[in-house]
Amino acid sequence: MKKENIKLYGKALYLATRIVELTEKTADVNLAREQILKNETNYKAKAIATAISYEIARRWGVLRKIIVLSQKEPLNKSSSLLRALLMVGTYELLFSKKKINFMAKAIEPYIKKITNIKILNRFKWVLNRVLEFNYPNPSKEDVLEYAFWKLFFPKWMTQKFLELYKENTLKILEILNTDAPITLRANIKKISAKKLLELLKEKYGFEGEISKLDDNFIVLKKSYPVVNIEEFQKGFFTIQDDVVGSFIRKLCENFEFKNVLDACAAPGRKTSYFSSLKENLKVFASDVSYRRLKALKRLYKTLSLPLPYLLVLDARKMPFKKSFDLILLDVPCTGTGTLRKHPERRWFLKEEDIEKKVNIQKEILNESKDYTSKYLVYSTCSLFKEENENQIKEFLEKNKNFKLIEEKRFDPSLEYKTGFYYAIMEKI
Repeated sequence: MKKENIKLYGKALYLATRIVELTEKTADVNLAREQILKNETNYKAKAIATAISYEIARRWGVLRKIIVLSQKEPLNKSSSLLRALLMVGTYELLFSKKKINFMAKAIEPYIKKITNIKILNRFKWVLNRVLEFNYPNPSKEDVLEYAFWKLFFPKWMTQKFLELYKENTLKILEILNTDAPITLRANIKKISAKKLLELLKEKYGFEGEISKLDDNFIVLKKSYPVVNIEEFQKGFFTIQDDVVGSFIRKLCENFEFKNVLDACAAPGRKTSYFSSLKENLKVFASDVSYRRLKALKRLYKTLSLPLPYLLVLDARKMPFKKSFDLILLDVPCTGTGTLRKHPERRWFLKEEDIEKKVNIQKEILNESKDYTSKYLVYSTCSLFKEENENQIKEFLEKNKNFKLIEEKRFDPSLEYKTGFYYAIMEKI
């Protein structure tokens, strides 16, 4: 390999290591990637590091198990930097077939800037033992083992999916391991989706098609650097799932309401679509996080939309003296419908977290029911029935003054970017 290519690879390995190290702290590979790469100007290294870190996020628990079995001691005895180095090294060794000494040589110039170079001795020692690891090859009949070693899912989660999807479970897991397409929502105040698609193709060579779910959306055929182009900065479009967007459009076009409270609003993509679709709609946006509401304000400014009424509050403790025609509750959830975009979530989520989320959702539902005069709308990006159908069934059984108008779930498929569920209820 040429000297410049070794330097590029070493830089990418180093960046991937820092992303993995921060992912362990934040449990969010996208956030880690943004923070580590925000000032990086080597776009080739950024692309390689991003690809490596996403593949590691997908295999997180498997890689850690291999390292522990190989070195015969817990990973928590190592520093966070060494843990990250071993994760990157193990992935590259087993799944990209890179040589141990080559990796050590490539990353050495960057490691010696931040710590003692002796850390690479341990790195090589452990990887030589990883090289001897006999990687399991379970059959598909042993679903839990196959899903762990071949599809990289924790066994408890596979068991949950088996209960939900039965014989289709492995197919669903395979889909969740594919890269989700990027979908753009045209800012219809400035440009139509059709004209935006033509512009992006002519100016940048971006290929895509108008979404079948909502014709204000574009589904790109590849992962293009859309956030770096002029049209994104000028608010010609924003990034949003067309599954979610089509749901907001359904509400705006099929239900009468003069005001809406988006009670878990940040970062504001659903809220801003309300504002785009219904010009005279009074929009109230609340969130428990002031920092996240600032992101909503920035989005509205970029899209040149009039700001909604903003409130910092916990949706479990609403202070209102008036009611709203429609309340949207896009509640905190396990996020299992977003595993294509957030592959690390399968490993950082614990089975006991489901009950915690269900209880929070229940509190929000019970608090908000008294503040709507017409519609109570509930949604999640979870796949689990406890957070969706079961949650709404229980709510309706206890609240006879509400009736279910419509509920729908979008399970993972190559067509839908995100697993999503909604229930539209009317107060009677």
